[in-house]
Amino acid sequence: LDDITLENKARVSQIMAERWPDAQQLWCETTCVLRPKRRPNQRTVGTVQICTFERQAELTEAEFQQRWLIDHTPVALTTQSTQGYLQSLVKDRSAVSPDGLVEEYFPAEAARSLGAFFNASNDPILLQNNISRMMTSCDRFIESGSINVIHMSEYPILLRS
Repeated sequence: LDDITLENKARVSQIMAERWPDAQQLWCETTCVLRPKRRPNQRTVGTVQICTFERQAELTEAEFQQRWLIDHTPVALTTQSTQGYLQSLVKDRSAVSPDGLVEEYFPAEAARSLGAFFNASNDPILLQNNISRMMTSCDRFIESGSINVIHMSEYPILLRS
């Protein structure tokens, strides 16, 4: 659910708990860094990657946000063939909640080719450089072993009232 205000957050939480008691909800502050191209009622071209992770335990919240939202963002955008990029800080944490969630949109070819994914088609040296830069950047703020990735398609539905 997008754009839930604090005023109706309690009501939404109550409805979720009543209807889907086993579901987990994450209350996030989301920043759209690069808006993906979407057309209502049509499958989004390419692939979507949802990644959740935990911050390194020794980092303060301010350090985590600086390293992820400021330092890492340009690295992610230049080392991957990113066509959409949304970062979500999890604000209402439980014991099993991640600290961060990122939605990344890629061209279809990126699902079949490491070179296409890392913005280095037909250039093995650039591919290794981009992978190295990305991993080095991630190692500055993501807790080792905490990354979970889901690859999927997106089909935005326009609901009319």
